[in-house]
Amino acid sequence: MDAERESPINSALRQFEATEANLVKLERIWAKIIILTPSGLAFGSDATYEEHVRSYEDLLHALPAMDGWKPKSIPEDLDTTR
Repeated sequence: MDAERESPINSALRQFEATEANLVKLERIWAKIIILTPSGLAFGSDATYEEHVRSYEDLLHALPAMDGWKPKSIPEDLDTTR
């Protein structure tokens, strides 16, 4: 067996592990975003909130689709009206 060729099963397992790690990171970032989200009106910006949203969005885009689906929603800016 060629030592440089990886089996399809090992390749799939590595991809699943990477996806799981990214999902765990997303959950951690989401928890931080929730804490920083004000319950009432907010004006201006919060650099920490925005940094977490950017990280969340980067991880979200890196996730592979599963059965043709992947999450797309990202947190809104703090001063976005609903």
